[in-house]
Amino acid sequence: MATSIPNTQTAAWLETPQPGARFQIRSDIDVPIPRDGEVLIKLDYTGFCHSDVHSAYGETPMSTDIAGHEGVGHVVKLGGSVPEELLKAKVGVSGVQIAAKRGYKVIAIDSGESKREMCLKLGATAFLDFKTDPVGTIFGQFVDFAKHELQVEDEVKRLTNGFGAHAIIVTAGSDAAYDQAFKLARNYGTVVCIGLPRSGAPLPISPFWMAVRSLTVVGSSVGTDAEMEELLDMAVKGDVLPEISVHDFSEINDVMEKLARFEIGGRVVLKIPQ
Repeated sequence: MATSIPNTQTAAWLETPQPGARFQIRSDIDVPIPRDGEVLIKLDYTGFCHSDVHSAYGETPMSTDIAGHEGVGHVVKLGGSVPEELLKAKVGVSGVQIAAKRGYKVIAIDSGESKREMCLKLGATAFLDFKTDPVGTIFGQFVDFAKHELQVEDEVKRLTNGFGAHAIIVTAGSDAAYDQAFKLARNYGTVVCIGLPRSGAPLPISPFWMAVRSLTVVGSSVGTDAEMEELLDMAVKGDVLPEISVHDFSEINDVMEKLARFEIGGRVVLKIPQ
C-alpha cells in the first residue's frame, strides 16, 4: 500500500466512566493488527450520540476504554482469508425524512425552536414542544391554544382523530419519554425502543395493559443489511439529507456536555485526526 500505517493512533480515552467524566485525547494507543477474518479501518469521521454520553457517565456499560460506535472510514489492512477487493473499501441516516418519504404523518416531539424548524423542514406534519407548548405547530403554522393548557397527549390525540399514533419511536434516553410513549400510542399500536435510558429502567406498562390494548413493543439498535442498503440508497438519491454539524476531534468533551444538556439538534460528527 502507498499509505503507511503508524504503530500508534490518536483516540478519545476514558479511564473511569462516571457522572461528569471527560475524555482524554491520547496519541499513544497501539494500532491493532487484524486477525484472521478481520480488517483494519482508518476512521475519517465518527458520529457521537446520547448513547455515548450514557456510557461515559457510567449509566450504561462500555465494552472498551475508547468511545464511539458510528465510525466512517476506509479499509487499510486485511487479516487472513479476507478478500483482496475489500482493501480501500469505504465503510460506514434521518428518521423524520424517511417516514415522511414513505407517506407517514410524522408528529415530532422535542424542545427548542431550532429543533422545531429542523423537523418541519424535514417533513414533519406537526411539532410539539414538550417544555413550552401551549402553542402547537401544525403544518408550519402556529395555532393558539392559550385559553387552555395544551398537553402533548391531548394534542397527539387531536391530530390522530382521537385514536393516538400508530407507532411511537422513542429516541430520547429518558424515563419520561418512555412513560409518555404508551399514552400516545393507539390500541394495536407499536412502541419502538431506541433511546437508552438509565440502566435497569423498567417499562412503565404492565403485561396486563399490553395485552388489553394489543400493544407491540420492539427494540431496535441497528437494521438489517438490506435495510441499511435501502437507507443509504435513499441518501445517495437525495431523498434523505442528514442534518449534521461537524466538530474537531479535540472538541469531544464540549460536544458531550452539550448533548447531555439536549442542546444539539440533528447529528454530531467528529473529524478524526489524519
